[in-house]
Amino acid sequence: MASVGVTAALAILIWVLWQSRATPQQRALRREFRRRQAISRDGRIIEALVTDIQDESIYYSYQLHGVVYHTSQDVAVFSSTLPEAREKLVGPAACKYIVNNPANSIVICEEWSGLKKVTKETYEETTS
Repeated sequence: MASVGVTAALAILIWVLWQSRATPQQRALRREFRRRQAISRDGRIIEALVTDIQDESIYYSYQLHGVVYHTSQDVAVFSSTLPEAREKLVGPAACKYIVNNPANSIVICEEWSGLKKVTKETYEETTS
């Protein structure tokens, strides 16, 4: 029985040491990843409007129960999956929000995207 306690204590110690090795930026990225996963899993979908895209941020707004939310999401981790013509993402979209905190929302995560699909063909059609 004592060996189980020693093993558990050793596992906790290893976990604490592993967590302390992470840089603040790595911890922030993990925290943001967990936030996106929670919203993707538990969030409700609502209509949104992408209003602007600057650098690695998507700015969007949505309305819920008479309150208009204007927010943004850092999408740097999704830069390889977003189209080169990011300006084509401006317009109608969907977002997911947490019911208990409607200001906590996303328009894209690893498993879900509320952004409209922009393919090379649709981009070429609209630019011709």
